[in-house]
Amino acid sequence: MADVSLAELLAGRDARTQMVEAYFTSGLPALVVATMNIAGPHKSSNLICRAFDLALQDLFVTLGSGQLLLLHKDAPASGPFAIFFIRQTTTAERMKELLVDFETNHPIGRWLDLDVKLRNGTSLGRKEIGHASRRCFLCNEEATVCRRNATHTIEELEAFTQDHLSTYVSNSGFYRPINL
Repeated sequence: MADVSLAELLAGRDARTQMVEAYFTSGLPALVVATMNIAGPHKSSNLICRAFDLALQDLFVTLGSGQLLLLHKDAPASGPFAIFFIRQTTTAERMKELLVDFETNHPIGRWLDLDVKLRNGTSLGRKEIGHASRRCFLCNEEATVCRRNATHTIEELEAFTQDHLSTYVSNSGFYRPINL
């Protein structure tokens, strides 16, 4: 697992943003962009990519195959990502609700970042649909506070992530979704 430089990370995000914008120019009203929320310089590995793939399978099982259509999936050094079209039968707001529920209830949902991107360049966030901000992996403080204060070391966060993702993958991504 190689470290990703800040330049690589930013280039990966820029490429993903350009891809999303290209889909919007083709007329799509809203998209779901799935990424992994991995602390530290190790954004992509066999374990991270396998956990991501299994979690996406769980997402399709939970939501049913009719609500999202996979447009693009890749695993660059900046981390795995996927872009989905939201079918017309589901509003962007309802999709965000479903995604927040999935993130909240899934075994590795805390590491998943499932964003609803709107054509006007904005994203539907948790706060826009009445949910609290994400909590820290380790102490349950608001995640942005811990990140800003560097409350935990990268090594602590990486070890916690490695342990949880390994457990999930070793169980073959076993997950019994709740009815959303």
